[in-house]
Amino acid sequence: MIEIVFGFIILGLLAAFILYVKESNAEKAKLINALIAKSPEQFRDLNLADKVEPLKPEPQRPSDLVPVDQMTEEEFDEHIKSQL
Repeated sequence: MIEIVFGFIILGLLAAFILYVKESNAEKAKLINALIAKSPEQFRDLNLADKVEPLKPEPQRPSDLVPVDQMTEEEFDEHIKSQL
């Protein structure tokens, strides 16, 4: 029984330490932004840039469009049937 209590205490301390490190890193990032910024507006912009996640480009899908001139009658019929 006492082992379970000690286990919860250790897990709580570990979670508190992880939270402390995370907050410390956020404060260090703010301090660096404050040192880099030359104006309050630039500091605000740097803080906003840290919060925004970069956009990931969508993978390009192969085009299923084929000019009608390059298709045979059978291919054309298959494409029409697949669209229905």
